[in-house]
Parts: sequence; C-alpha cells; structure tokens
Amino acid sequence: MNSENYLKWIKNQLIPNLPPKSVVVIDNAPYHNVQLNRPPNSNAKKDTMKEWLDSRGQQYSSKEKKIELLPPYHPELNPIENIWGIMKNWVSTRNVTFKLEDVKKLVMEKCANIGKEEWEGVCEKAKGIENYYMKTEIAKDNSENELSINTESGDDSSSDFLDSSDEKMQ
Repeated sequence: MNSENYLKWIKNQLIPNLPPKSVVVIDNAPYHNVQLNRPPNSNAKKDTMKEWLDSRGQQYSSKEKKIELLPPYHPELNPIENIWGIMKNWVSTRNVTFKLEDVKKLVMEKCANIGKEEWEGVCEKAKGIENYYMKTEIAKDNSENELSINTESGDDSSSDFLDSSDEKMQ
C-alpha cells in the first residue's frame, strides 16, 4: 500500500459508500498521513516560507517572531507543568470527600485563583533551571575542549609500551 493507492481507494471506494453520519478512524500508517503540500521546514529560507503562506492566503507579521519549542522529557522547563503540580498539591490538601465532583470544584476554584504572581514565579523558576543547564553545558563543553593527550615524548615513543619480554624479542 502507498499513499497514492490509499487516496484513490478513499475517493473512489470509501467516501461514495459511506452512510450518513459515519465516523472513519484511521491509524498512523505513513501512507495515511502523507502531506500533499508540505509546508517549508525550519531550514527553508524566509522568502520560501512567505511564498508558501501567501499561496494559502495566510497572513503573517513582517515583524520577526521567534518560537521556541521545549525539549521533550523536560517538564521542569515547562511552566504549565509546575502550575499543574501546584494545583495537584492544593487540591490534595483540601480534598476530604474524595468525590469526583468535589475534586472538580476544587480544581476550578484553584484555576480561578492562580494569579500573575504565581505564573511569574513558575516562569522564573523554569528560566533559572534553563540558565543552570546552559551554564553546566558550557562548562562541560569547555572541559572537553581542554582535554588533550600528549602523543609526543623525548625518547623512542614505543619504548614506553614495551616490557622486558618484548625487549628480548627485538
């Protein structure tokens, strides 16, 4: 199976024969998810990206925007993860009935009361962790760059690796 045959089957067989209000569930097989008009990737030139957006009638600002993606498996760098942690702690200390409806009310109450200061706090915490990671990574890079091995010596370099039995063989 490939995307071309799959699309042909969808158009000619599946869609014409679907009863009203049908739901089609599709897995993530590569031929199910092929992009016909792929968007430019992050390596594309700015003009290529603008042309692609223009061809689709998408508006964009002439001012540069920078989007930074969080690295996977680092929830400590994601402020919303810290907010969820704060909420879970807050709810767990107040949940005395263990009823789902009461937990929902507590979550809604805490959501309504998370203020600017709390958000600023978790954002600053994430920035602090990021800065720490950056400093330790730079220090690691510097120490790796300083590592050197002296491969030259004043006398015959192979003699350092010979033992007495090797010398007899020479």
